[in-house]
Amino acid sequence: MARSQNCGGLAMPSVGLGTWEARDDAEIVTALNAALELGYRHIDTAFAYENERTVGKVLNEWINSGKIEQRRIIRNYQATDQGNSSRQSGKIYKDVFGQPWFGLCRSLSNSLERKDLMNILTNPVISEIAKKHGKSNAQIALRFLVQKNIVVIPKSVSPARLKENFDLFSFSLDDAEIAKMEGLDVGEPARIVDWLIFPKIDEHPDYPFGK
Repeated sequence: MARSQNCGGLAMPSVGLGTWEARDDAEIVTALNAALELGYRHIDTAFAYENERTVGKVLNEWINSGKIEQRRIIRNYQATDQGNSSRQSGKIYKDVFGQPWFGLCRSLSNSLERKDLMNILTNPVISEIAKKHGKSNAQIALRFLVQKNIVVIPKSVSPARLKENFDLFSFSLDDAEIAKMEGLDVGEPARIVDWLIFPKIDEHPDYPFGK
């Protein structure tokens, strides 16, 4: 399991920082600075998050100060936000901006809102594994995904949780633990999209998009 995944020829860090619903400027600045100090080099953002200006400002400060190189940072964008993202963030990643558009030409995973999802922070199977490793349930869940070569972008503005979420490479899950966690899969019923987050989607002739 690598600390980065190949994504269209780019080495994308396996652990990124989610910024959705982080809108308080001071809170974002503190969290992003803490994350960059910890070693985060993969930042998820989108025009719809309404925080790109602040995120871009912090990243520009780090780049201009020489603390990090521009090529060491990966940012995720929503493809439809391409132009807005460029303006809001100060055009600091022109080499990365084109990547989401290329993604339109191949299969991409959907962003899903899952209902009736088990609480991984209290699930007894995950809790048992977490106790064995001396880690939190969240770390076990994230490690499970990373160990399957899935890039994770947990969101947090807490320096303590940022550190915890990034500490996924000091331990590993054995085959039996992986099997136990795979056994928690409930299949297709867990894949539920709340389409109504998109304005007027209910007016689409194929809504609600069944199988």
